[in-house]
Amino acid sequence: MSTYIAESAALSLRSNGSEQRIFPPPNDSYLIELLGNTVIILFPTDNPAGPSTTLVSGRVVFTIDNAGVFTLLTIDGHTTDICAAL
Repeated sequence: MSTYIAESAALSLRSNGSEQRIFPPPNDSYLIELLGNTVIILFPTDNPAGPSTTLVSGRVVFTIDNAGVFTLLTIDGHTTDICAAL
């Protein structure tokens, strides 16, 4: 069970495990695939721009470039906006 706390609110979610696959960069970006339950945190420098914190139960594919910028490519599955849930 994972618990997220923000100020005076708390959210508990069941954790069922996850798997990640990292593919070597064909250019300047790593391609990453995450399966299972994953929390994705995006910042203003990412694409799409954050801030956002989302729990994904399913599959997520994104790239990370040499500057550390995440570019979200696909989300397949159920999503929970953790900020909105708190």
